[in-house]
This record gives sequence, structure tokens and C-alpha cells, in this order.
Amino acid sequence: ADADADADADAARDGAHASEATDARDAALDVEEAEAEAVVRQESDGGFAAELRVPRALHAALVGKGGARKRQLEAGTGATLHLPERRRGGDGGDNDGHAADDHDDGDGDGDGERVRMRGPTSQGVRQLRRRVESAAAEALESAALPYTHFVCLPLAPAAPALQASFERLRDRMLHLPAPHSAPGLERSVFEAPQRLHLTVCMLKLHGQERLRAARRAMQYLHGLRGGRPLEVQLEGLAVMNDDPSAAHVLYCKVPDADGSRQALCDQVVQVFRRAGLLLRRDAARATKMHVTLVNTRYRRQRGGGGGAGPRRSVDCRALLQLLGDERLGGARVGALHLSQRGCSGPDGFYKCIHAAPL
Repeated sequence: ADADADADADAARDGAHASEATDARDAALDVEEAEAEAVVRQESDGGFAAELRVPRALHAALVGKGGARKRQLEAGTGATLHLPERRRGGDGGDNDGHAADDHDDGDGDGDGERVRMRGPTSQGVRQLRRRVESAAAEALESAALPYTHFVCLPLAPAAPALQASFERLRDRMLHLPAPHSAPGLERSVFEAPQRLHLTVCMLKLHGQERLRAARRAMQYLHGLRGGRPLEVQLEGLAVMNDDPSAAHVLYCKVPDADGSRQALCDQVVQVFRRAGLLLRRDAARATKMHVTLVNTRYRRQRGGGGGAGPRRSVDCRALLQLLGDERLGGARVGALHLSQRGCSGPDGFYKCIHAAPL
């Protein structure tokens, strides 16, 4: 009897918890509906309309080949998706699906990012808006859309001696005699000495809204170490993949005996994760501290003969046996940088969008 009473009590508690969970879900759905309702307005002609900021780089994904994706999004809603016309000079997107990577400085008004939904019913417009929002998020996660920015600890600007040490190591690698030579290694795949950095996280900041959000995140990171510079040493070589005979990225390790460097990187990643600026796959993986020395992707970018085909790997087996314990030196870093890929500042380092003093 006592057991039955306990079972009845447990069932009652479970029922109450289930009811509370259901009520919470219903309340969340009510809030979602209210928010969706708020973004839909009725126009003078009796129809309904809504807007959504979508970076121009994602417009092509909303249109699809021959407009197929656009028709799919609109199907069954009775609403129509309208994308802004392409600007003169080719720096935008249009209804034919052409788009450019719009990682500008974020100071414009963003009118070119506004997509509009119009239809005869409020429900249809809300449904289309949700579909467009979901499709844009999916496109942002796609490997076809490039990263535009990254957060890093800039090493080269603070340490000319480190640059010189890397140049000596690079020249030594390029002139290793057999059997220690590395097939596939050439000058074009090396990082530029003036651009050495410790990568913290990669970002896709297509569009002004995401760029502004990244700047706000950087503001939050000011004074992480109370003004104390971070000492970073570079010691030991390794490759990113498990097969050194077919490597695409060769990097230098960052010793971290007291855990302070890893802790700082984890703090930064956490801030950008909370800001919703990390891709799902990047948010799920642990931060790997490294300083890239070689990346075969540079071979194509710098006209090193890679062509448009698959990336040509480097056989690093003999090289790692000979130089795996190499020490490059160190740097005292005083700030964290939000940097833009593909652009250089006056010192030859990546263009700094925002510097957060440590």
C-alpha cells in the first residue's frame, strides 16, 4: 500500500511537471506568435507586409537557380518575397540571385540588406518570414559561404624578432635536402611573416548587423587581463589533420603550462557564442590554440599554381621528424583584434576592425 501510495504521488508529481512544461512551451509559443505578429503590418491597400535584414551575400541562396528556392519558400503562403535591386558597380544582390560578399565597415544604413514579404493575409506573411529567416540561417552555415573575419592575438606586429625567426625557418624548410624535403611545399603556401597571429575564432560577418554585433562583443572584452600583456611562446610544429603525408595546414604550437592562454581564448569564444555569432559547428568544438605557418589554400589565392581543382597537399613527414621541436620565439600581446580576412592594414597585418586592450 505504501508503495502504491508512493507510486501515486510520483505519478502526480510527474503529471504536474509535465503540465508545467506544457504550459511553459505554450507560453513560449504565445510569445513567438506575438513577436511574429508585431513585425507584420497592414498596408493602405489592405494587404500585409513584413521586413527582415538579410545580408546581400545570402540573397542568392534565397533565390536559387532560376528562382527555384524563392518559389519553394513562397509556396502555400500566398505571400511574395521581394529582394532589393542590385546596386550599380556590382556590390550587391538582386532578384536573379547575384550577390557579393558584403563585409563592409558596417557604417551604412543597411537598406540593401532589407528583404520584404507581402501578401493578402497576415498569417501568410508571417509564415514566409519564418521560412526566409530559417533559409538565411541555413545559408550562413554553408561551407560555400566564406568566413570574412576572425578574432586573434596579433603576434607579428609586437615581435619583429619573431618575424625574422619565422623567415629563417621558412627558408630552411624550402631548401631541405632529400630525404627531408617536403613534396608540395612552396613559398606561396606560407603565411606572410608580418601576419603571424594566434587564431581564437573564425566568423562570418556578412552584413552590417552581424558586424555591429561583433564590435559590441569586442567592446565587452576590453580589459580581460586588467591591462596585463599576454606572453605567447611558439614551440613545436604539427599538422591539423591526422595524416602528415597529406597535410594542408602546418602550425606552431603554443605552450600553456599555467592555462592562462587557453582560459582567455575560451572566454572570448564564450562571448561570441552568446552573441550568436559563431557557426553551430564552430560553437560545438573546443578552441585549438595554434599559429598557422603553412596553409595550402594560399596556393590558389596567391597564384601559386594550384588552379581551380582540389587543394594540393604537402607531405610533412620527414620535415616534422627533423624540425618538429623547433622554437620560434615569443611575443608580448597587449590587445585582442577583430580582423578582416583579405585586407591589410598599414603595418602589413590583417586590417583591424576593432582592438580590445587586454
